[in-house]
Amino acid sequence: MAHTPSTPADLPTELTNIIPSEVTFIREFRRHPRSRITVVFLVIIRNIKCVMKVFHSESSEFYELEATAYRRLTERGVYQTGFVPMFYGCIEHMDQRDWQPHLHRFLDEGPPNAILIEYIPGIEPLSIETATKERMAKFTEGLQAIHDAGIIHYDTYARNMMVDPSKLDKVVWLDFDRARTLDDTRLSDREKELIYDEQACMRAFQSLVAEDHEKKVINRSIRCW
Repeated sequence: MAHTPSTPADLPTELTNIIPSEVTFIREFRRHPRSRITVVFLVIIRNIKCVMKVFHSESSEFYELEATAYRRLTERGVYQTGFVPMFYGCIEHMDQRDWQPHLHRFLDEGPPNAILIEYIPGIEPLSIETATKERMAKFTEGLQAIHDAGIIHYDTYARNMMVDPSKLDKVVWLDFDRARTLDDTRLSDREKELIYDEQACMRAFQSLVAEDHEKKVINRSIRCW
């Protein structure tokens, strides 16, 4: 896969060496009922409003997968397409005692890690009402951009697909905590097959949800939600 790395001038601001006193917590996002690996906050750090996704210590593997994927997406400039958020960096080995009361759920475990990504106002999870033909085509285009960066998302469900209801062309892929970042200079046959399969699944979802969108009822596409 050919690629052109972003130049330093193009890259988003990297937030490094963050101390707790620099972080203003605005609110905690509502957690998915099945979420056990993270707690997600809206915060302000050095005048940048961003999303802080904090991983429980036993979920360090998911943290590594997501941080690695976002670094690659940044390096390849995929965030410039708008299909993924900007990545501002990580906070590692957080001392929970210094982050109270906000990280009270993390007190009885090892030090958590966090990623910092762009806060995009106005976006919300894809719904059957917002799953228009135009938006689904954009999601497919966005997934192709992710694959072109050498990343398999591995969790291409509607819960990870965000839209701005006021804009037909604004779609965002989230949650790369199961993603695989590949050496795309020499993809194996198996890796090529996995990318092809993920693209095929997305095309199938795009087709099935088109029928459900017309009826405003999730039926044929139910496995994708």
